[in-house]
Amino acid sequence: MATSGSVDSGGYQGRVLRFNWDTQSVDIANNTRTIIYSVTAVGGSSSYYYHHNETIEINGTRVYTGSDSHQVYTNDVLVSNTITINQNDTQTLSVKMHGGIYSRTDNINKEQSWTLDAIPRYAQITSHSVVSTGMNSITVNWSADSNCDAVQYSLNGGNWTDTNGKTYSISGLSPNTSYRIKTRVRRADSQLWTESSEISGTTKDIAKISNVNNFNHGDSIVVNITNPSGSSLSLAMKIGNTQIQSKSVSAGNNTISFSDTELDNIYKLYGRENTLTATFVLTTAGTYTNSKTCTVTLKGNQKTVKTNINGSWKRGKVWVNINGTWKKAVIWTNVNGTWRRCI
Repeated sequence: MATSGSVDSGGYQGRVLRFNWDTQSVDIANNTRTIIYSVTAVGGSSSYYYHHNETIEINGTRVYTGSDSHQVYTNDVLVSNTITINQNDTQTLSVKMHGGIYSRTDNINKEQSWTLDAIPRYAQITSHSVVSTGMNSITVNWSADSNCDAVQYSLNGGNWTDTNGKTYSISGLSPNTSYRIKTRVRRADSQLWTESSEISGTTKDIAKISNVNNFNHGDSIVVNITNPSGSSLSLAMKIGNTQIQSKSVSAGNNTISFSDTELDNIYKLYGRENTLTATFVLTTAGTYTNSKTCTVTLKGNQKTVKTNINGSWKRGKVWVNINGTWKKAVIWTNVNGTWRRCI
């Protein structure tokens, strides 16, 4: 293996052609090596000699041709230049010197080859994309043109983190947040790292209550919910610090109805007022919450009396006739001078 070299041709009375070469640069991406070379006349007892039709070839390409019977002085550089070798095609540098010194006979013939050092190679990343997102995660896919034995990612320009696989997931992220992602891979044979361009992905938002309307006590209510991540959801209704109910829900319109016990619990909270503020709290994946409030209005639709029907006590609602129109009502009682709603 070589990155430079030198060889002398055959000659006459110690006079030879000396071929020198050295690596000027390598292009790792394209696997090419540019060498700089020279051919110099050296040695001999006379200051000059006659050369005849000498030629120099490098890897089969003629780089110098001398004329017949021309004078060449000691230390004359016959040729100096660069040549680029594609090491995908060949791993060898070969020189062939041919011609005559003093006479026209072939007395400087020389061939020499060197095996070039392999150029360390980088993997080329051929694809890099976000394939899916969750509420707390982003999944990335990548591919490369060569075998890679290590993978890392960087978030928002931060430190590199080890991962594995052609598809990997980044977890522990915040919902509804945009992240910039880079991937780098290490080529197995050269152990060189290649860094991708930057891509971005946005995690899915938590579930939210998009709409909830005011409603009358005793009626059902529709709660509209969005759930981009498809996570599990629970919905609780609270009035102040009192939780009225809690249930599992899903995206879309959810009809919330109330049992008699739940209506009783709400009814007890009115005091002397006819309205309450209800808070609906939506919890996503047992962690993230979103809430909206609405007003509950009491218009008499509450069971506040007991009636005996065929020996069985049942609860019932009170109606009152006002100017010929029957309307729902509730009963008030005076306890020690304080008026209270009955239940």
